[in-house]
Amino acid sequence: MINFLRKYLFENSKPKILVKHKRILPIKNRLKKKNYIIKRNRWHGMFSNLHYIIKHIIYAKKKNYSIFVDMENFPTIYNERIKVNKTYNAWGYYFKKYYKKNLNNIYKKKNYKFSDETSLDTSKINSQEYKEYKNILSNSLINKSIIKKATSFKKKYFKKNSIIGVHFRGSDQKRAALHLFPPTFKQVKTILDNIIKKNTKIFLVTEEKKTWDKFKYYYKENLIEFNSFRYNGDIFSVYPRKLHRYFLGYENLVNMILLSEVDHLIHSNTNFSAMSTHYAKKKIKQTIIFNGYNSKNIFLANILWYFKAILPERFGGFKTKIKV
Repeated sequence: MINFLRKYLFENSKPKILVKHKRILPIKNRLKKKNYIIKRNRWHGMFSNLHYIIKHIIYAKKKNYSIFVDMENFPTIYNERIKVNKTYNAWGYYFKKYYKKNLNNIYKKKNYKFSDETSLDTSKINSQEYKEYKNILSNSLINKSIIKKATSFKKKYFKKNSIIGVHFRGSDQKRAALHLFPPTFKQVKTILDNIIKKNTKIFLVTEEKKTWDKFKYYYKENLIEFNSFRYNGDIFSVYPRKLHRYFLGYENLVNMILLSEVDHLIHSNTNFSAMSTHYAKKKIKQTIIFNGYNSKNIFLANILWYFKAILPERFGGFKTKIKV
């Protein structure tokens, strides 16, 4: 019974993928082959995937490989069942295609090698490769239509105001085992109330509707948002609009670009906020809220954030005084 519940909680903690993986086996003893196919076998968020792929692009360029990103046969949580931007490959929804050859022909000829998730450390960016990492990210990688949308929004709403960016990750992150605890609303509000000044605007990125409602109640006309989908549960568990999964990724990228333009960023060191600082053309002042990590026990992980959020700090609750 306990094992059944553990498996149930684990499976329900993951966003569901709409499109099935195809069974394509790695080719052994093909070390001389130059077609390098970057893929992932597990579900991951937008910026975990993007970071992983950029790291493998750097690796493949050093080896002089031809680079392919396969998010069609190895779909992500953003893949739709129909073509978007004339492709089933979710990479092509949002990013530059690195190849001109037909990927299916490469598979048929067995002339490829897959990216290896074990031989390349993608957990960090080495200082020696950081410049190339930023160049790949900012040099025509993201589709022009997405950049144009973010630029248009910035011109209209940021103007000459001082902009404080807030990335407030909630919902599933509160229950994710071994993941960083997201901040509480009280923590972020305490910081904002100490630093907000006249002519300061708050650009908020959050997928939680109830969190958005709280910010709107307290900060009213000082609050700026890019119109994105929000929900008080798992945003991948519903399908309320046409191409919902595609638009979740699209909105993530627009919001990431806009966060890269703020003057001060408040966040909890997520892949999302990290990517915005990598993409930024300027140095952004950051206030990072570190609440520690959730338990690896799946049962405890589902409730621990909620207990710590209401407990006083001296009894194990989250800290209230955060250095800005």
